Amino acid sequence: MGTSRSVVEAIDRLGDHGSAIGCGPWYPQFRTGPYEEVLVSNSKVTITLKKDASGQQYFSSVGNLTNLCGDDLNGSAVKTALPTLITPDTAKYLLTFPPEQPAPFDALPVNTGNGPLAPGEIPPGSYTKQFYDFGDGSTLVTEGPAFPKLTYLDDGGSAQFWVGFVGAITQGTGRFAGARGMASFNGSAYFKPFPPPPQFPAIVAILEKGFPANVAVCIKVITGDHLAGGS
Repeated sequence: MGTSRSVVEAIDRLGDHGSAIGCGPWYPQFRTGPYEEVLVSNSKVTITLKKDASGQQYFSSVGNLTNLCGDDLNGSAVKTALPTLITPDTAKYLLTFPPEQPAPFDALPVNTGNGPLAPGEIPPGSYTKQFYDFGDGSTLVTEGPAFPKLTYLDDGGSAQFWVGFVGAITQGTGRFAGARGMASFNGSAYFKPFPPPPQFPAIVAILEKGFPANVAVCIKVITGDHLAGGS
């Protein structure tokens, strides 16, 4: 009887994504060196175009973390603020992708090409702050540049949006107090329908209403107790 119960409990555990091998979000096999910790997860967020009291536009993003099996991390939260300027002219940057790159790919040059901005330039004011709450009293905050792109699709007026980000850890609480490291994310959203560029007011209205996005998150961090003084 005891053996049967043990088998049932084992099967139940296999069905629990939160404890399944490979679901994460922490992956010690990906670390470099003896002290680094590596988090890989998804973040389900809602992104909304807003304005602050001065009239500065920004994208506000609010959501939570999940493991790679899609299970919510209890008590987790993700918050982002990305300054932006949405005008008919700056919108051209979203639609302009860099040119093809010359081989060999492990040597210069890098072809930044020509577009709405100077070669290699990211949109002004696109430096982003991000807040991660892991639901256990530990948090991390990062800051760095974001890189958005959008393309129209051939399924009847839809569009796919991406935004990439890389940021340095600026502060933390709990077990991440005094931590240092880097974070990156690659977020995306699908719009159907999505107005063509000449219908700019309709585009802004969609962004101001708010839209769901999925964000792949990777954080590489070393906790403060492993850092030399003054880091």
